[in-house]
Amino acid sequence: MIDCIPTIKTSVPTPLAPVLRGEGLGVRGKTGDNHLDLSKRFQFGHSSECQGPRGQMLRSVPLTEKRLGVTLIELLTVLGIVTLVALLVLPSVKTMLTDRKSTNAATMVRNFLEAARARAVGSQIPVAVVLERISSVPLDANDDGLIDGGDLVGGRLLSATSTDPLPAGPPAPPVDTNFLPYNSCIRMSMAEQPLPITEKMLDGTPTIFSSDTRSLPTLPPGTPAGLSWAVLENVLSSSPLVTNYFVAGNEVSLGQSNVRHLIVLTLVPAPPTNGQAGFVNHWFGVVGRNVIASNLEQAIPATDLAIPTFGETRFTVFQKPKPINGPNIQLPKGMCIDLSLSGFSTFGNLAPRDNRMRFSSAWVTAGMSVPSAETLRPIFIVFSPDGSLSRVYANGAGSSGSIPIELADDMFLHIGKLDQVVPPVFDTTTVQNLTDPSMYIVRLSSKSGGLSVAPSTQGVPDAATVGSVLELTRQGTYGASLTGQ
Repeated sequence: MIDCIPTIKTSVPTPLAPVLRGEGLGVRGKTGDNHLDLSKRFQFGHSSECQGPRGQMLRSVPLTEKRLGVTLIELLTVLGIVTLVALLVLPSVKTMLTDRKSTNAATMVRNFLEAARARAVGSQIPVAVVLERISSVPLDANDDGLIDGGDLVGGRLLSATSTDPLPAGPPAPPVDTNFLPYNSCIRMSMAEQPLPITEKMLDGTPTIFSSDTRSLPTLPPGTPAGLSWAVLENVLSSSPLVTNYFVAGNEVSLGQSNVRHLIVLTLVPAPPTNGQAGFVNHWFGVVGRNVIASNLEQAIPATDLAIPTFGETRFTVFQKPKPINGPNIQLPKGMCIDLSLSGFSTFGNLAPRDNRMRFSSAWVTAGMSVPSAETLRPIFIVFSPDGSLSRVYANGAGSSGSIPIELADDMFLHIGKLDQVVPPVFDTTTVQNLTDPSMYIVRLSSKSGGLSVAPSTQGVPDAATVGSVLELTRQGTYGASLTGQ
């Protein structure tokens, strides 16, 4: 028989300690005794000491000692619950992060435009924001390290970022072969318009004559109709007048007139009238100052250059904005300005082009073949010294050169995902920025230069066309407050 005497571990004050330890109570652990069982009455830290058959003392494990660790079943249960919660929450977290990137991209675009506007007002010099297309690097199709005739695909150069299969010859590649690089802007920089150049700043006294008094050379094929022609006679072939000033895209006013004429085209230098070596006659064709209105998109002829018969020696040249070594930004990874959707607020009348998508490569080509890599130019958004949005420089219709667009409408920049830049088509099954409700739109007021940002408004209009859906997405920007006014 083994006798067990319970002992109680306690920190109870001295007067009660003997009682709780069972002293004087005659408590024994024998079978059949009806004495008080302190192990059931007192559950705080007790153990028992027992005397074995040979007199050795045996000590039991304290009843209140807890088991450490978890079982495999418990662990697998917890892991299953955590996995289930993650599967339920992860899609919403991913959507939230995407929405945050869209918001950040729209905020960056708006802040950069506001910074350019403030710079123009502060410096009293026209400042432009440059929207740089992703790539205009031509493709070395035959991998010989040179860009030459051997790289023509279907009779034209292609972009190095083109991923579509390239045909070996005619017919020409499809219009959307280079749609992604040509219609995506992920980097913005600034440019400033140089001070006007007058004849007083140049050496010598060049003279300008009109084609009414000088014989116009044979015009090359494809020359636009309706141009007025003038010539700089007897200028050095290396003169900045030929290389920098009287070039396509710049504007010129003659004599005492304030009317600007856009230089659309220059001809190959002709032999000089004076017959001196190193000199040339420099011909240039112009149209009127209001060359483009976004709701008309047509050239207005220069009705009267007002050049005297004996020539004009007074002129002022207004150059295009020049990039500066200043601030620039790059949008968050995966985000871009979708130029295929960006443009103005009205349709216009230059069919089949839609000015609501004025900056799209499809607008420039409009049913023509794929543009060569150097055709599409960056877009310059120019703020005047008074803070207004004065003009935009962009490709003309079917042109590889930039022309000034006189703004009559508000302008819209669509912020979207880079992998959703596709040829605009209203199709709810196509993943595209046009129908993505998480996208944002930046609106620029043509009159004040004020800016507003709003999420894309979604819905399906009665006449579901690309243009009608595009107008619907922009409605939220009219309710948003304009900044920078």
